[in-house]
Amino acid sequence: MSQKKILIIISGLALALSGIFYLFKVNQNAVADPRVNQIFKMRDIYNIPVAKLSTDFIIINFWASWCPPCVEETTSLVRFTEKYSKYFTLIALSQDTEKKDIESFIKVFPALKSRYITIIHDDNQSSARLFKVGGLPETFVYSVKQNKFYKITGATDWDHPDLIKNLERHFKFHF
Repeated sequence: MSQKKILIIISGLALALSGIFYLFKVNQNAVADPRVNQIFKMRDIYNIPVAKLSTDFIIINFWASWCPPCVEETTSLVRFTEKYSKYFTLIALSQDTEKKDIESFIKVFPALKSRYITIIHDDNQSSARLFKVGGLPETFVYSVKQNKFYKITGATDWDHPDLIKNLERHFKFHF
């Protein structure tokens, strides 16, 4: 076999392998921010490993059951996640000290049991420290493909049309 044919075969194999690597990486939904990848190593309140994303955007919400602004925004946040479940997955990190407080909160807001929502008990606030959360609620909306985020401090009305406009403008994406 000639050197030219060997080079063509090697180039083709290299191209194919790089394509497979790219598809594998995209399917893993890796986010460049290592803080987010730490969350994927955690378990939810039911001791189930946090699932990889099936959406292009992830909402990481730090909250607590004892926090009035957190309670205030819960209904609209859940409704937003359900409405835009094609695009968004919600990971809610509770800062409560007791798991029973989270369970009581879920009884008040049963919609939190949605398949688009993962609740994590950040009981030692390690994730909150990692994200440098200054107050509750605090939310980070990540684009998996763009590797950038939008930060929201304080309670938000997730039903407000300006929120989706701001997200669309920030991520240059139409929901």
